[in-house]
Amino acid sequence: MKPLLLFSLALLATITARGEWNIVKPSTELDQPLQGEIWGKAFTLKEATWNDHALTLDSVGTANGWSESQVIIFLNDTSPGSTEAPHEWVFYPSMDGFDVSFPHIHMKFAKPGQQFPGTMMYMGEYTLRLVLVKKTDKLAQFEIHLSLPDYQKSYLMGQFEANIQN
Repeated sequence: MKPLLLFSLALLATITARGEWNIVKPSTELDQPLQGEIWGKAFTLKEATWNDHALTLDSVGTANGWSESQVIIFLNDTSPGSTEAPHEWVFYPSMDGFDVSFPHIHMKFAKPGQQFPGTMMYMGEYTLRLVLVKKTDKLAQFEIHLSLPDYQKSYLMGQFEANIQN
């Protein structure tokens, strides 16, 4: 009985530790600074940029000259110049049909002993809630909840600012 209780507590602690990852429904409570894990490693934002093609988030730390981790969200013809705040993008796996156009997402991560980063590309089956909260000519304030379907349960969640590149 005691081993079963210990196993149950360990399983509950694992589920609780991964509570931020939610592939079913994106969170709407995003009042903390950006945090998360990419490919099993903590993600700390170094820089975010938004241009006519994509929103890019780079982590601190490097591996062989590359960012330790990077997430690129291709926002389907949405550019800083044509998007007014507030604006919200929401996608989750149970959305389907020909009228849903999921943004493509590239996740890059350092691989020990490898010269180049690993790259995963997603065209659906993930959860994303991205909110453009406020925008000036040079900066955009965002809230994000992104949960990716990799076995490492990569996710990003919270608030951040991105430099606008024209």
